[in-house]
Amino acid sequence: MRNDNFYIFSYAAVVCLVCSILLSLAATQLQPLQAENVKLDIRKNIMIALGIIKADEKFTREELNQKFTAVKELVVDLEGNILEGVKPENLTEKDLDTKLPIFQVLADGTVQGYAFPIVGRGLWSTLKGYLALEADTATVKGLTFYQHGETPGLGAEIEQSWFTNNFKAKKVRDNLGNLVGVTVVKGKATDSGRPLDHVVDGISGATITADGVTKMFKVGLTKYDPYFERVRQGGR
Repeated sequence: MRNDNFYIFSYAAVVCLVCSILLSLAATQLQPLQAENVKLDIRKNIMIALGIIKADEKFTREELNQKFTAVKELVVDLEGNILEGVKPENLTEKDLDTKLPIFQVLADGTVQGYAFPIVGRGLWSTLKGYLALEADTATVKGLTFYQHGETPGLGAEIEQSWFTNNFKAKKVRDNLGNLVGVTVVKGKATDSGRPLDHVVDGISGATITADGVTKMFKVGLTKYDPYFERVRQGGR
């Protein structure tokens, strides 16, 4: 009986060890592919925000990378100065405190729009997305959310096109040029009593998530405003 127990425990230990080694090797081998998939997903969301592709369109890896050649990648500092030789993909989480990635979409050498990451807090999770502005830096070109942990059917609706499309053509500046962002109101935008250029419909039962979207919009725009001010003054 003692020998039987020893055999069982030894066999189980060997199986666990072999499985652990195989899992470790698989994770190591798949790491480059996983990193490439993350990079590709980021590129896809940037292009959706910039209107280069649609959210429901399907492309191969090669096609997505080819379409991304229309995008120029920049990094700017907190004063809006372009940091030459610095690429967004090389920035660490710590770098993002002082170095800001921005993406221009070009057509015939002319900038047609700008996209940049926005981050905020919802009800249950951190919200991450990309906001794009038209070349005038005052009109929303597009919006995507690629990461969140909000409630399905409620706060999670922020990633749906019916919600993100509401932001297109909205103004982030008032008639005096002041930065006002876009507010997600409770209920219908038409019932809010506010200028329709600066508000969108809310999501029923997801007020806290909606407030988080409003705040992340304003925070992101404020952070990038020094760069856009340089653009408005004739910079690139």
